[in-house]
Order: sequence, then C-alpha cells, then structure tokens
Amino acid sequence: MSRLAGLLSLAAVSGLLTLLAAFWLGRRQKSTLVEPSPSAVLLQKLGRWHYRRHQGSQALLAYHWARQAQIKANAVHSILTPILLYDIGAAMDATASQFALTQKLLVYEELASILEQFSWEEHLGELTDQTEMMRDIGMAALGIKEVELEIGSWQASLRLCLATNCGETIRHAEILLRVGVATSKRPNQEDHLDKVLKAYEEAERIFEQLDQRQHQLYAILVHNFGATYGQRGNRRGEKDYFEKALQIYRNTTTNYTETYTSLLYEVSMAREEMGDADGGLEAFNEAERAFLHNPSIGERLRPTHITSIGDMRRNVGNLAGALHAYEVAEKVHQRMRTLDSPEGVTLQKALEEVRSHIARLPEKVRWMTLRELETHRRPMQPASRTDFEEGLYLQHAGR
Repeated sequence: MSRLAGLLSLAAVSGLLTLLAAFWLGRRQKSTLVEPSPSAVLLQKLGRWHYRRHQGSQALLAYHWARQAQIKANAVHSILTPILLYDIGAAMDATASQFALTQKLLVYEELASILEQFSWEEHLGELTDQTEMMRDIGMAALGIKEVELEIGSWQASLRLCLATNCGETIRHAEILLRVGVATSKRPNQEDHLDKVLKAYEEAERIFEQLDQRQHQLYAILVHNFGATYGQRGNRRGEKDYFEKALQIYRNTTTNYTETYTSLLYEVSMAREEMGDADGGLEAFNEAERAFLHNPSIGERLRPTHITSIGDMRRNVGNLAGALHAYEVAEKVHQRMRTLDSPEGVTLQKALEEVRSHIARLPEKVRWMTLRELETHRRPMQPASRTDFEEGLYLQHAGR
C-alpha cells in the first residue's frame, strides 16, 4: 500500500505538467473561469471521503482521475483545479523524508504558479489562506536539517500568501521573517546576509505600515537584525538591537516564553562581550529565574545558550562565571538526558578543563575565584509569569 501511495504521489506530481501546459495556452488572455467537469466534482468528493477515512492512496487515485476528467472536459481553467491541488498536497505522503517533502513541496509550488497566473478575486473565499500548510514542510525540513528545502517551503508559502491576498498583513511579515531566518542558515552565511536583510527590511516596512511595532514578532525581527549585525562582526550594533528587542518583548507580553529567555541569554552574552559583566549576569539570572518559576518553558535552546555564555566567559578569563554556566548547562543536559550527545560531551570536557584550571591557580587567586563563583550561584527568586511558546523565529547569533 505504501508503494502504491508513492507511485500515486509521483503520478500526481508529473500530471501537474499537463495541467500547467493547458493553463499556459490560455494565459495570454485571461478568460472567465469555466465550470468544472461534473465527473471531476464527483471524483473529488470521493477522494475527500477516502481522505477523511485516512485512506491516502485511494484519495490520491480519485484526485488523479478527477484531474483527468478536468482535462478531458477542457475545464482546467476552473475553480476546481487549485482546490484539487490543495487536496492532492494534503493527501500525499507526510513522512519527514527529504524525498516525500520535496514531492509535496513541488505540488504547492505548482499551485502557487497557477494562483499567480490567473485572477481569482471572486473565489478568494474558497481559496482561503493555505500558507500554514507549508509550515509542516518547513518544520520537518528544519528537523532533518535540509536548509534549502526549508527555504523553499517558506518561499512557496510567501507566494501562496501573496496570491491569496494576504499581502501587507502580519502573516505576510511573519513569512518574510521565516524566509530570512532560513536563509541565514545557508553555508558561508556571510554571502547571503544581504538577502537576509532584504527579507527583514520588507517585514519591518509592513510592521511599521500597520503600526505594529509593539508586536511580539516585531521584537523577534529586531533581534534578528542584531544577529545579522553580529554575523558581520558589529558587536555594538548587535547589542543595541538585542537590548531593543528585549524591551519591546517585555512591553508586549506578561508571559515567560522560550523566546523571552533566549533574548535574555543573547543580551547577557552581548553585554559581557562589551565589558558589562554585571549587566550580563543580571540578564542571565533573569532567564534562570524564568525556568525556576515555570519548568514548562521549553528548554530546547537553553543548554546551547548557556554553554555559549560559558565559552565566552572562559575566553575573557572569567573562570568563575564560566564554571557556573557550565554547571547549569550540565544540569539541564542531565534532565534532558542529552549528556551523551555531541554537545553534552563537549560541555563535560570544557567543564573538567575549567575545574582543573581553577585547581591549579595560586591559593589566593583560587580562593577569590571560588568566592566569585558563590556570587554566581546565589539563589534566584522566581517572578510570576506564565508560559507562551513563540520561539521558532529567532535567528541564531553569529559567533
């Protein structure tokens, strides 16, 4: 059955070329939409019936014959065509393999092409904004670390958004934010930062046009401008944007989130890199208090941030601060059961090296270092906040 589903998926994709050829013949003069083939309508209903019963192969087969009926009846230029493509994409193999995701993305790219070629103003109610369909592909691509596939999914999402009149909206700006973050992950990222900034600047224009500069996503956008400056070596610009992003985020929500704690860790590192050790420790402790108060906050990024802070402190000679950060990161890895991961193993090695370094210090220096360590370890009182997940859009700061 799975083999049949794969073959039907390929047939669905290859058959789109026939559809597009028919569309291109009539593209030069936009004509009125024609009525769909009655047989195609019935076959589409049959496909949806199978799909609701989780019978994907049978659904794809019905959609395939519906498409053939459309072509035979010269009814390709009808509202049923894009709706069929929506249905085909939904019924295709949803496994997180590169092949399956690529085939599914191809369907949505063809759908975007069709929506871009013709005017659907009278049918936008039926062609609802389907850009969130692409989110599953983008997130799956993120999971398997396929950067180009992730970029392709957000770009297709952007095309679908614009073709269905979601331009100049928060959704439009959000997708541009996703495009920028994904593009920043390409190898040799310095070669792509102009494209990243272009996406961010367009998103910024939309937020400002809508007077939404106190929106949570705008705070994340400001952070990502800072991350881009950091990737270009401008630490002052990075810190200033991080501080601005943190202030905006504080003003837009009363919730502790993974995004909020990530912003605090980034601000902590940026402050300490600019020589403000006390300010860095203040931001670090605020992030830690958030986790103490609300353990349900996602910790996916927490050990990475804390280890990076430890590395930075170690590089500037702050052994007490480095040891404290490594100890906290180790506890998080233990709780997440990731100490055996490559990141966990690297952390344990760094932790042992710092402990050995401190043990070899002259007695007076060692005593002062351990006293400073206790300052870092002092109890932190939690604040009263609730959790809200918004951590999918932060661009990683370049170091």
